[in-house]
Amino acid sequence: MPVAAGPPRTRNSQPGACNRLALAGRVCRQPETRYSPSGIPITRFALEHHSQQQEAGLARDAYCRIEVLAAGETLSKVARALMPDTLVRVEGFLAERRTSQGSRRLVIHAHALEATH
Repeated sequence: MPVAAGPPRTRNSQPGACNRLALAGRVCRQPETRYSPSGIPITRFALEHHSQQQEAGLARDAYCRIEVLAAGETLSKVARALMPDTLVRVEGFLAERRTSQGSRRLVIHAHALEATH
């Protein structure tokens, strides 16, 4: 069985763990840009997804609203150009973010953004 080299594991990562996500939906909040202490632009916006999926042979409505973070000059520029109600496809990974109130939320850290029509 071939073995692929990947990013180094941290002590808490699981062998063979996969964290990749592709999600399409509508931008439902105007993108906002802030800068990290090292000057990296981080643009975030809310994405709303609604579709019908098959589960156990039955149709099921799938709905979620999730925050997307786009870091770096290139992705941040693309994200800033998105307007509310724009259809977009996001590819990235999930991570937990702590809010200012101390609660935890899942967010998508984008690797790729594409406005679709």
